[in-house]
Amino acid sequence: MLSLSDIVGDSMLESYSVECTQFGSLRLKTVNYHREPPLAIDVVFSGVVAHHFQNSHEPSVIFDIEQVELSDMFTYMRPSAEQYFSQFYYAPAVGPAGDLDAISRFFQRYGINGYAIHSSCGLSGWVLAASIAWFELSS
Repeated sequence: MLSLSDIVGDSMLESYSVECTQFGSLRLKTVNYHREPPLAIDVVFSGVVAHHFQNSHEPSVIFDIEQVELSDMFTYMRPSAEQYFSQFYYAPAVGPAGDLDAISRFFQRYGINGYAIHSSCGLSGWVLAASIAWFELSS
């Protein structure tokens, strides 16, 4: 599975922004000040259907962003995932509210991936999105 630890590991999270449209995007602006010159990387999730962050108002050092199997991510996030998806993702086409296995199969069928954001301190969480890309910003 994809891991961005070599790309964003030990980077400060400068900001994040969310585009709230039907097929939204989420952008993490990071800077690694341990490199000379400092390396700025934007990580962009496209086709975002859901995200959840903890400690979003604290200074943050990103350790890794990794793609994870949806079933593994939902198991790890339980019971918060059950509560989240029972409130927002009930549909007869998906399955019973809170059935994380049915929700996982539904998202997989439509090409949605799970991404976990790990930090040494500060912001951590997850993103459900169709894709991820990263861009080095020129200084």
